[in-house]
Amino acid sequence: MPGADHCDFDGCVRRPGRGAESAGSGPVERAVSTVVAGWPWWLGLALAVTAAAVTSSGSMGAAPSTIGLLGLALALLLVWCSATLLDRWGRGPSRILLAALALVSLAVVAGQAFLEPGLPRGHDISYHLWALWSTWRCVLDGDLLPRWNPYLGLGMPLLSFYSPLSYLAAWPAQLLGASPAQAIAWLMFAGQLLTAITTLAALRWLGASYSGAMLGVVVAMLAPYHLLNQNLRVALAETLAMPLLPLLFAASWQLGRRGRRSARWLLGLTGSALLLTHVLTAFMALLLCAGLFVLGVRAARVDRIGRTQRLVALSLCAVFSLGATAFWWLPVIAEVDHTSVDRLSRPGRAISPFAVTVREPVTRRAWERYGIRHKLSEVAEPGLVMPLYFGCGLLGLVVLAALAPPALRRSALPQLQASPSPRAFAVLALLALALAVWPVARLLDGLPLLGRIMFPWRLYGPASLCSALAIGLAFDRYFSSAPNRSRVLALGVSLLVLGWDSAPFLGAPARLPALSEDGVHQLYRGQAIKLDLPR
Repeated sequence: MPGADHCDFDGCVRRPGRGAESAGSGPVERAVSTVVAGWPWWLGLALAVTAAAVTSSGSMGAAPSTIGLLGLALALLLVWCSATLLDRWGRGPSRILLAALALVSLAVVAGQAFLEPGLPRGHDISYHLWALWSTWRCVLDGDLLPRWNPYLGLGMPLLSFYSPLSYLAAWPAQLLGASPAQAIAWLMFAGQLLTAITTLAALRWLGASYSGAMLGVVVAMLAPYHLLNQNLRVALAETLAMPLLPLLFAASWQLGRRGRRSARWLLGLTGSALLLTHVLTAFMALLLCAGLFVLGVRAARVDRIGRTQRLVALSLCAVFSLGATAFWWLPVIAEVDHTSVDRLSRPGRAISPFAVTVREPVTRRAWERYGIRHKLSEVAEPGLVMPLYFGCGLLGLVVLAALAPPALRRSALPQLQASPSPRAFAVLALLALALAVWPVARLLDGLPLLGRIMFPWRLYGPASLCSALAIGLAFDRYFSSAPNRSRVLALGVSLLVLGWDSAPFLGAPARLPALSEDGVHQLYRGQAIKLDLPR
């Protein structure tokens, strides 16, 4: 557009005539042009806020502190400033340092429930405390890679059906003397910070601007399901699997679209890490990875030879991931008859009763009391079981991403032509969300692997991270030719909407008292019981 800012990812060059145009327009005209530019985005945000406000109810058992909420506002302000400066004036030591400070601040705020005295009273916390303690005891006994854990159950295989990487990642903190409770806090903070880094890297690799990438980072870190996994369920393995998903999805697209060698290695490495972190998330991510690969191949419009080469590369990535993790999963399969793993979810078991009601993804109801909802019949117990809220703000933005306009030939973001359309990521995210909802979840009954995920609402995780990539890319599409002030304002308002929508879930259903570092507390019927364990 004549007189528009020419912004690339290393800086912004002012085109001639911009000053004269700005000088010739009054404040009313500038305000109108700011709002009119990207008007579907503003409409989507308005509808999302309205839906969230109308459905809001309840309060957390242990609400986020006032300092924590102020910290959230400050972290979002730092994200907004750093993204704006990086897009407008390019990279520089001070601007990169500000961006790093923003990401660290956001990680601290997102994990604030683990920085207060005590711990959130999460569903899985007793198991993870015991597993962290017992695994570290094996290391102190000289077994640096324990496969059979004599302190867990009756010497059962390492962590039963849990992958080992989630617990091995706590060793640096435990080496410095961290208790199991402190190790969990370390892992949650590390997981949030890694989610920020990998989402930013994935979006930049896909061609997003810094503003779009930072918006995607906030979506990923503050996704209600991510916070639910972290603060309310304390699902350690599933929470630590989230940072791997952005790179996994971006590599799947890049391998299908461009056949890049770097995408092959990244896909193989992230696939291996995901299998060693949370197998169920890896199985659910297969659906989205396959869809992104196929859509990437279709977008590339390659011939049969090109499609065959990409398919061979994808197969090699799968073989690499399975081979690199065989040292763990082969013994688990061989010993499955001696554990309870095979009785958790039998092949062909109907999992649709564990689906989500149609209203739950858009009902902003806080978790007032402790309880994990399993079946649809338990939804009738308000306050006793967790609401599975996907996020009105997140859902509104991902729908906008599915309707994103095509890239303009003459854009203020010239590298936008090389970035993928956000529609592929958005449509697949919505598909994953739909498969978690009754009665669509019935399609999962009896499927190999996916038919054993037990809870269809686990698909919220991959759907949330795929949505983060879609929203980051869509932001650039909606504001590719808009004035710079429109982009800056839209980014700020979007961050506020996401922060407000997710703020209640920064709390916890309840809090346990500070745990002694001399032992481990086993939680039984809501009580903290000291276990007298030898040092």
